[in-house]
Amino acid sequence: MNEIARTLSANYTICTASAGDWQERVADLESKVSSQTKEIQMHIDAIAILENQKLDLTQGNLSY
Repeated sequence: MNEIARTLSANYTICTASAGDWQERVADLESKVSSQTKEIQMHIDAIAILENQKLDLTQGNLSY
């Protein structure tokens, strides 16, 4: 199949998707974005904790 035929085929497939199909796809992507956002926030929090510990170590303020 040549490039034009593939493009037309892909466009036709997209156009024939129902509104329900699109809503399901959007909901799935929103869920993935939410999960990734939470994971990124956990990493940011961990980095902040490590940075604070590093600061404490460099200032000699680490207590056990």
